[in-house]
Amino acid sequence: MPDDFIIKHNSGEASLVIGYAGVCNHSVLEKFTEVLFREAEPYLSPKEIKTTLFCSNEVIQNVGFYSMERGSESDASGIGKFELAILPSRVLITSTNLTTVSDYERMKERIENLNALDQEGLKQLYKEKLRSESEEESKGAGIGLIEIRRKSKNPIVITLSEQESAKQIIFEITIDKGNDNG
Repeated sequence: MPDDFIIKHNSGEASLVIGYAGVCNHSVLEKFTEVLFREAEPYLSPKEIKTTLFCSNEVIQNVGFYSMERGSESDASGIGKFELAILPSRVLITSTNLTTVSDYERMKERIENLNALDQEGLKQLYKEKLRSESEEESKGAGIGLIEIRRKSKNPIVITLSEQESAKQIIFEITIDKGNDNG
């Protein structure tokens, strides 16, 4: 793996910060899983670790699938950044990757629709997605964001950052500690 995870304990308000920048592929998911289980156990309950792992893996996969910046020909996965911070009352998951304005607008609309649903509405949408065909532009089954929203029980925050000529999509997922997430 060209880049490795950066792990910081007791960094500012955070008990633990795990960061990564580079190609987001299956080996990164495997390594992140090992790092999370090893490093987060003192700070999170087993259920919180499970929810954090699920949401983080979905975010890493989305960077790998949808980033406009790609790895080498032998590994055509997307390149981006990922950070997980364990704070006193919550876990904050952030990802950043290159995008187009049209992709951002499409994703923003989708996220706004998900954020408008309550848990029952999310459950119904999840069931509908399981029974339907995948969306044409989707590289997965189309249920990852629904499940992130369901499991985190918080709105997904999406922003567009424009730095120089590059446009970056930023996702933020919050998981409240001490709640029955999952």
